[in-house]
Amino acid sequence: MMKKIVCDLCEKEFKLTQNKIKTVKVTEDISKMYFKCPKCKHEYLIAYQNREMQDNAKEIQRLYEESKKKELTFQDLEEINKKAEDLKNRNIELNARFIKFFEK
Repeated sequence: MMKKIVCDLCEKEFKLTQNKIKTVKVTEDISKMYFKCPKCKHEYLIAYQNREMQDNAKEIQRLYEESKKKELTFQDLEEINKKAEDLKNRNIELNARFIKFFEK
């Protein structure tokens, strides 16, 4: 993964690579993922994450792999997509709660 980023504060353009993404524990169960501008050190939040969110992400990946099976019916695919969407929405909801709590 490599993405070009332009800092909102100093306008420096830089490449975001996996090794620039940092993870720190904020509680026993919650981690914060972020990166910093290499010039001005402004911090950009990617997401908060806990065990439930990690498990949900693994389940979404499993559902995606399952959806590739050729013998699935349209109804099967709809059910898989619904489950994956529900898990994704749950992760978005949890992340929003953590942002509200930790980013006061």
